[in-house]
Amino acid sequence: MSQSALAKMCPLSQSAISNIANWKYHNRLSGEKCREFGQWYNSTSPKFQVLQKMMVDHEIQDKHFTQNTSFL
Repeated sequence: MSQSALAKMCPLSQSAISNIANWKYHNRLSGEKCREFGQWYNSTSPKFQVLQKMMVDHEIQDKHFTQNTSFL
């Protein structure tokens, strides 16, 4: 998932997400923003885990299909 797509869904800005991802975030987050992010993460984390599993399963199926049809 891209940082801009994630920023549209979560309570952090795209620049904050980018800086955090690149270990360059030096600002302080308020306790309220941390709680807001924690609530968002806890409510969406199970959905992301299901989506990630579906994507991995799909990739495995694609690789299996490609390997088994390489003779065509």
